Amino acid sequence: MATVAKTGIGAYFQRWNTDVGTTTGFWETLAEVTHIGWGGISRNVVETFKLNNADDYVNKLQGILNAGSITLTINYSQAEFVNLKADAENRGNIEYQIVFPDGEGLEFAGFVVELPIDFGSDDVMAGDVVIEIDGKPDFVTTANVTTPA
Repeated sequence: MATVAKTGIGAYFQRWNTDVGTTTGFWETLAEVTHIGWGGISRNVVETFKLNNADDYVNKLQGILNAGSITLTINYSQAEFVNLKADAENRGNIEYQIVFPDGEGLEFAGFVVELPIDFGSDDVMAGDVVIEIDGKPDFVTTANVTTPA
């Protein structure tokens, strides 16, 4: 049987860019993202134990959900680094989306928590940017797409 698995080729990452002085905006594609990683959703666990427990086992309750963080490996251009630096310096959330090769997507609000830059004489300027997701990420069947350059 043939596989229905998908490769990541054709996926890209976008940030919401609001035009200065207006409330309108557009999805801006970050060029040269070479890897996108999401650790996924985790659930906190609340442990409890009562002193008169008959079996010596801890009871566990489902706690709250945590959407985790997204890690992007990016070959930087000056414009991208400047935009991501502005995102890191922003005290509020920025809207982001991952567009999958088939046009589906993952949209979320978040903020940049790590913005490293590495380069050498025999390599490109790159870094593993970390964005913490604030709240619930939404899977969408049709992402709001701005075709990458």
